[in-house]
Amino acid sequence: MGELTAFDPDTDERVVSSYQVKRARDYLGLRFPALKDQPVVESRVCQLEMSVDEHFIIQKHPALENVWLVGGGSGHGYKHGPVVGEYVADRVLGQDKSPELESVFRLKPQTF
Repeated sequence: MGELTAFDPDTDERVVSSYQVKRARDYLGLRFPALKDQPVVESRVCQLEMSVDEHFIIQKHPALENVWLVGGGSGHGYKHGPVVGEYVADRVLGQDKSPELESVFRLKPQTF
């Protein structure tokens, strides 16, 4: 719902906070007034990965010649998968049609 917090899947509890439930209720009340006071029957913690600059990470591994690092889909990777796959395939085959994106998608020290 537009707010990201750091989450460690090894140590953090997968419990939705009352604050998050209230935010969802407030949004529902604005968007769907009839649902405002209806009971919440289920809630889940959903994890996603996201780079700080919100760009994909797409680059050749610095030490392994045949390995590419591709990620940063931030929960939306499924809908971008076809175009990201085409972009990576072009890069792997040396047919980069958008060289200006190389610096945008490069893994940067401040990415995480």
